[in-house]
Amino acid sequence: MTPRQEHKLPERDLQHYAIALFDVLGFSDLHKNLGTEKLYTIYEALIDRAIIEKTKDGIKFLGATREGIFVVGNLEIRYVYFSDTIILWTTYREEFFPFFVTICSEFMVDAIIIGLPLRGAMTVGDAIMDRDKGIFLGEPLIEAARLEKAQNWIGLTFGTSFNTMSIHEAMINFTDIQLNYVSQMKEGYESLNSRIVLDWPVKMREQNKTEIIKKKLMDSMNLTEKKIYYQNTFAFFDHSEKNKDWHIEMKKQARERHKQTNTTANEK
Repeated sequence: MTPRQEHKLPERDLQHYAIALFDVLGFSDLHKNLGTEKLYTIYEALIDRAIIEKTKDGIKFLGATREGIFVVGNLEIRYVYFSDTIILWTTYREEFFPFFVTICSEFMVDAIIIGLPLRGAMTVGDAIMDRDKGIFLGEPLIEAARLEKAQNWIGLTFGTSFNTMSIHEAMINFTDIQLNYVSQMKEGYESLNSRIVLDWPVKMREQNKTEIIKKKLMDSMNLTEKKIYYQNTFAFFDHSEKNKDWHIEMKKQARERHKQTNTTANEK
């Protein structure tokens, strides 16, 4: 199949994006202890490892549409970082979105390994993301900034902008998320939570990095008074492991519903 060709809009134009905004926890202490130049090299190494190396030739993949049609394409991920904030974004396309989610999971793992524990939020909507001029405007950015600060852990929560969309297999690989998780939210901010979180510990386990990640986090926890962030993260590790197969039952139920629908239609 020939890759689908589309007219590419300038970044100054309003476009529909998926946006992941990350905050580096303990940034002030990191900057004080490491200095600006050292911290810059750490940021640079993270972006090189997690984004540039994986996207320099474009991420070629096969994606399924809602109708079950397969398309071939390249995933372009843009990024910017300033002070304690890192933003990743890509033009939102439902069939391409699972690959962006996977990149964000790997980004969380790579960041901790390199010494940058992250707290993040993922949103979707219309925005202007003009990196050349440094202009970033739009509701999904406002939503992400609010949601990011409303969490007590090292992890990423989806914003309520996803509540108006259908979360299904063609949109997100079920192994990359957990549903109905709320333990990470600060009191009084529950309304910002879509109840969908990134299950990045799956990538941690797949890459056999569980022990080094736990050690990195334990070392960081011992140096901070905000131990609740780390305690909640370790609790999520347990939840992720215990509920790693939840999507299998959901897919089974979906097949049963589809079977019943077809049976009813045939009877008519």
